[in-house]
Amino acid sequence: MLTVFPRLSGALVLVLAASLATAQSSGVQEGEPDLGKVGAAEGAAARSFADDFEVGALVRVFWAYADDDLGNAVDGFGFHDIDMWAELPIDEYYFRASLEADTGTAQLEDAYLRYVKSEALAVIGGSFKPRTLFSSSIDPELLMFNERTLLGTFLDRWDIGVQASGKALEKFDYFASITNGSDGAQDDKLYAARVEGCLQGEEVALQEGQHGLPEEQDIDVGVVFFQDAGDDATGIGVDVLARFEKLCVQGEAMSLDEGLGGIVGLKTVPVLLDGDTVPWAVSAYTMLSDTMQLAGRFQSTDNDAGTQILSFALDYFPEGGSITFIAQVDRYDDDASNEGFVLQVGASMGRTRNR
Repeated sequence: MLTVFPRLSGALVLVLAASLATAQSSGVQEGEPDLGKVGAAEGAAARSFADDFEVGALVRVFWAYADDDLGNAVDGFGFHDIDMWAELPIDEYYFRASLEADTGTAQLEDAYLRYVKSEALAVIGGSFKPRTLFSSSIDPELLMFNERTLLGTFLDRWDIGVQASGKALEKFDYFASITNGSDGAQDDKLYAARVEGCLQGEEVALQEGQHGLPEEQDIDVGVVFFQDAGDDATGIGVDVLARFEKLCVQGEAMSLDEGLGGIVGLKTVPVLLDGDTVPWAVSAYTMLSDTMQLAGRFQSTDNDAGTQILSFALDYFPEGGSITFIAQVDRYDDDASNEGFVLQVGASMGRTRNR
């Protein structure tokens, strides 16, 4: 990520984000100033421009507790997200900018221009998150768990460059990007390529679980390849997102080259991913009622310590609101006897884009 506004007050950021998350409004509102003395054509164009401009925010706050045995004692409150965003479509062009401020310092995430030539080709230029796995690409308010999978968190990164995407052969989507990579704006680059195929039904909505979706059977499979020339590191992964009438299943695995790996910065207990390994995860979700959803997840890091994580989450969606309440429990086990539980309870309000 790129850091901007390093002196921006965390309290100010939170007030702005909370206001936007509650309102999530756009267009001409009551009490807006008149456009002034302009011609009819200019006035209509100005109002049309204002109608298309969208702003909003997402706030995700949680209380967490972690066993001392896990080596990272936690017992307190924190933010998973404080996101503020703006979007403006103009004909076949689309501009988006977003900031993340969960640490109290605003950081630039999205800042790109998107051009859509046809269904077969769209191009993004600027700062964006390259499309890799389903788990890294899902917007945070559409997560069932408080955090992404380990692989999803590992690949949840923004970079500057270009990406081309589109639909091919009716049932397939492609994504190909070139970004700065680990050495920044120097010689080496990060190359990422992904193909997604719809094996059954319609294209799967990019979210965890089934809340708000029709009870239809849809299956999407993806394959991704990326190479960071700066680290001389390569990753190859596969994932699947399948929805049935009463059940949703999500799975992923990725082969990490020897040059890849590092600490995955979960908010509660950081986990190490080693190079030359194949970490994987399997998740399942089901709706208990129109307002409650249950999820389970098992993850294996394949690291030297053999770390495994078993998680369960219960989500509650109050009727007529944009807030979600989440309770989650995780069990960590490894060969080094670093075993224990993590408990998280929190709320998510708002959204990260216009949908």
